[in-house]
Amino acid sequence: MVAKTLAQNVKFLMERHRTNPNAVAAVTRIPQPTIHRILTGETKDPRGRTLQLLASHFGVTMSELLDKRLRDSFDLPASDVALVGPGATPRQSEMIEVEHLTGGVQGSCGGGRFQVEDLARKREFVPRSWLVEKGLNADDLIAVAADGDSMADFIVDGDMVIFDRSKTRVHAGKIYLLEFPDGVRIHSLRKQLDGSLLCSSMNPDKRRFPEYTLTASDMDRVKIVGEFVRRSGGW
Repeated sequence: MVAKTLAQNVKFLMERHRTNPNAVAAVTRIPQPTIHRILTGETKDPRGRTLQLLASHFGVTMSELLDKRLRDSFDLPASDVALVGPGATPRQSEMIEVEHLTGGVQGSCGGGRFQVEDLARKREFVPRSWLVEKGLNADDLIAVAADGDSMADFIVDGDMVIFDRSKTRVHAGKIYLLEFPDGVRIHSLRKQLDGSLLCSSMNPDKRRFPEYTLTASDMDRVKIVGEFVRRSGGW
């Protein structure tokens, strides 16, 4: 019974986030054959680490993933879930809408691209249970759509990425959304001894995506928008 519920829930969550087993495997580092066995119900007793990675990726708890029929809980028809658009009407008691950056701005992300589309027609929702678990305020969150591979394999093309605007103090190795005069960028940041910030991509190809430094004077024109808190599969 657990295997059947798990399979149904993972299928539903992939529909909702409009993603697929290959994309989930790339982001979570769970082997694609393992995800396939979960979807077919072949895996009767999945490893705790696998469940933890799936739950974290989709913003639900492990107990919800195993024991709860999420399609009924969220009250979202599959067609509306896939679109996450004008037709989607989740119950406010279960899902909370997150604000999007808008305006058709396109910026750079560690030498790659980070697309901030005009998302007025789209909506992104997160489970209320996830907000409570993480101690987050929905009003502090901002969502943007990733375009490019400079942060691969952690953030992949098409991911919806959410940042917490209440967290702008730099902690070494954390990921932040930066606003430059010509657009936005996403980087892993480290503060150096002289007060400057080392900006890094997560793609191991450093020839394509080299590190660079923001000095104190550079920061007069750069704003740290917020710290990364969540990513989910693309539309």
